[in-house]
This record gives sequence, structure tokens and C-alpha cells, in this order.
Amino acid sequence: LTSPELLHCHSAGVAETQCLRPEEIYSQAIENAGGVPYQLMFGSEIGSGWFTNVGYGIKYLFGVRPVEFTEKHYLTAIEKIVPLNDDIPSDPVEERIINRQLQNYQAEILLASSNGAKKWIKDTSVPIIDDASGKAIGVTGIFFDISAQKQMFIDLEIARDKAAESDRLKTAFLNNLSHEIRTPLNAIVGFTSLLEESVNSGENRSEFMDIITHS
Repeated sequence: LTSPELLHCHSAGVAETQCLRPEEIYSQAIENAGGVPYQLMFGSEIGSGWFTNVGYGIKYLFGVRPVEFTEKHYLTAIEKIVPLNDDIPSDPVEERIINRQLQNYQAEILLASSNGAKKWIKDTSVPIIDDASGKAIGVTGIFFDISAQKQMFIDLEIARDKAAESDRLKTAFLNNLSHEIRTPLNAIVGFTSLLEESVNSGENRSEFMDIITHS
């Protein structure tokens, strides 16, 4: 049991013992944390690769079982790529990874299913290097479903925009109110001053009072 290839074992019977390999342990830990582990082995051309060691959560993300999941299926579902590093382009990067121009990959990806439903995932991966050629022959990585987080940010943006619009309307209302109040107040102050002048006749005073009352 001290062998690195036998990290975890349990008895399956009197004479049989089942052991989980390290990659199985890691996969279980990743899936327990909400991720979907995978390995993508590159094919002769982009889109012809195949996935191995794919977590069961892939069925929720892409609607297919792990054994049915292919690179073509993945690329077909991509609607938008948002790189999380400056050196990552906003399109598939397999060729750059093969030529060792990209050492790690992190991107948020918008997926569109055949029925029109959309989902955001985060794709993080690192190259699998062939010792003989020195080239990357695939990647190992993790998919995370970030749809809930993206929706939360969208809701926050909407709430912020609404708050900004509300503040703009409030400012406009107060500015307009100030203008609407200033005009009658000027009349009140002006004609009150005229009332204080003794030269005004009773008829003028009555007229001034009417204006003040109206204002």
C-alpha cells in the first residue's frame, strides 16, 4: 500500500482488494469541489482530438456522457471565448499549445447547446508534454460551471445601471424643482418689497397681495 500507484484501497471480498489510482483520487477531489476534470489528446488536426479521464459532470455541462465527449463536440458548442490572461487569444489555441508558445490556458467560455440554451464555463488547462519530441500532445485541465456567478455579475450590473439612472432622474427632478420654485419665490419676494413702500395705493396693494397669494 506504500506504492504511489495504490493510494487508496478497500476490501471487495475475502480474496479481492480494489485500489484507486492517484488520478482517480484527484478526479474525485476535483468533482467534489464542483469541477469536471479531463484530458484532451490532440489529433492530426484541430477538432480531431479525443477526451480521456473525463469527469461525470460533463453530462451536465454538455449533455453527453464522458465516453461520447469529443473535441469536435466541444469546439462546436463554443460561442464566445473570454481569455483570462493577456497572452491568450480569443479563439482556440491548440496550435500554440502544441508549439509550446502557451504554457497554461485560462478562459471563460460561453457554450450554446443545440436547443439554444447557453451556459458559461471556466476552462483551465496545462500541456501534456511528449518527452521524445518535446511537443505538447494534449492538455489536462478542469471545467467549472460559472453560469451562476456570471448571472450574479449581470444582475449587479443591471442594479448598478438602475441606481445610476435613478440618481440621474433625482438630480434632474431637484434641478427642475429648484427652477419651478425660484420663479414664484421671486414674485413673492419682489411684491412683498413693493408692499413695504408707502407710496403704493390701496388698489396696488390689493393687486400685489393677489399676486403674492397666487404665487
